[in-house]
Amino acid sequence: MVQQLIDAGAQPMGKANLDQFAIGLVGERALEVYGTPANAFDSTLVPGGSSSGSAVVTAAGMVSFALGTDTAGSGRVPACFHNLYGVKPSLGLLSTRGVVPACATLDTISLFALTGDDAAALLEATAVFDDQCAWSRRHNFAVHGKRYGRAPAAFRFGVPLEAQWHTDAAYTKSMHQAITSLEALGGEKVELDCSPLLACSTKGPGWPSAIT
Repeated sequence: MVQQLIDAGAQPMGKANLDQFAIGLVGERALEVYGTPANAFDSTLVPGGSSSGSAVVTAAGMVSFALGTDTAGSGRVPACFHNLYGVKPSLGLLSTRGVVPACATLDTISLFALTGDDAAALLEATAVFDDQCAWSRRHNFAVHGKRYGRAPAAFRFGVPLEAQWHTDAAYTKSMHQAITSLEALGGEKVELDCSPLLACSTKGPGWPSAIT
């Protein structure tokens, strides 16, 4: 991936810090020798993780875009905390050759960008089949003559029950705006009960044995 970007004219600026072993969603498990990256907007807030440094430098305007990794949110969470576009491509769309795996069947290189157009251009430039990567797959961005990523005329999207995401006023307002935007594109909202996941997240030590 890095070589592809260099060949396309990108200039590497450096390596960014992250949670140890790329495990963690708040960004505070960074290697002690480097310290925890400060949130680009408010140093009293966590940067998100695990690819915290990548999000911080992009949001701070130090780079045009950055790379991270994402297995279970390590790219999307810090992007969300920094008002960025965080892209986790489908498995095999980007080459992961050289990436130390956490879970090879879920790992992807993630993209951090300031705009949706930048993220789309970056994805299109880097989604190249790699015959030396076991998980790489061929793809075609053109679907029925339309650009990849364009919403179909009708589609369904999942949303947890409102009681499961209703928190502060600003977050709730943003969720309603997102739902309205998707419905305006022709989407049909499908409510999902996430109570089993919420129950798992609140169990104490030994909770796996209690799940049936």
